[in-house]
Amino acid sequence: MSFYYDQGISLVTCSMNRTSNLLQSIETWNAIESINEIIVVDWSSEVPIQYSDLSHNCSSKDIKLFRVNDQPKWILSHAFNLAISFAKYDHLLKLDSDVLLDPTFLSFHSLPEASFFRGNWKIARNENELHLNGQLYCKTEDFWRVNGYHEGITTYGWDDSDLYNRLSALDLEGLDFNYDLFNHIESTQEARYINQSLLDLDDLLNPDLSSLSGKDKFNATKIAYHLNKISPPENCPNIRLFYEIQRNRIWSELNPWRSDSKRRSWDVVRNSMHTYTVYELN
Repeated sequence: MSFYYDQGISLVTCSMNRTSNLLQSIETWNAIESINEIIVVDWSSEVPIQYSDLSHNCSSKDIKLFRVNDQPKWILSHAFNLAISFAKYDHLLKLDSDVLLDPTFLSFHSLPEASFFRGNWKIARNENELHLNGQLYCKTEDFWRVNGYHEGITTYGWDDSDLYNRLSALDLEGLDFNYDLFNHIESTQEARYINQSLLDLDDLLNPDLSSLSGKDKFNATKIAYHLNKISPPENCPNIRLFYEIQRNRIWSELNPWRSDSKRRSWDVVRNSMHTYTVYELN
């Protein structure tokens, strides 16, 4: 598989009903001269993101806005695979829409050959920094060599760890970001998960197998078996969320994402020089 990219840095983000945070974040991104383009996917926000708000005070930065309509819930793997497919530079900086960058962020994080930077929950110094785990800086080619995010993971959790494991399997070294040089905008737990439907805990631990057959029944049985052997850590702030993440981990191990796994297909319509509308192809 061959990839051809211009030399430079593509910053890619996605947002669903988090526009106020995005507008704070993008100000810090705009201030970094070495970022060549910023790609924003508006994943069916109730109030559509306006391009004029993104490009305010940033006449020199190449910013593109892609609006995806009719998506009932937030699915990170689908949204970011779509967004990153538009990147045209060889270095990829994937950020959540609520991450602020220090002006020296990219000067400090010079990407060595055969490596990638990723967030690491193990070095988080407080609960808020746990949400930096999903940030990524890598070669765009390497991202697609592993076929991007696992699109079978459609709820919160493990999408980032699954991707990092597959990048590491390419013999790339995972490097920790310097957590002093970026920051996550704090938000309530309700805001963080409001665009997702987390499975009920009883459905995870005691699934109704009568409605399942074949591989679905096998997966549900295996997942329930392993989940019932796991105990949440002490002082776990959200037990249901803990089990949901573990569910995604076990499910992705049973259903690994391969280089030829099929991603969702999209049709893109250009509205103006910088704005596009995206439709799912059936």
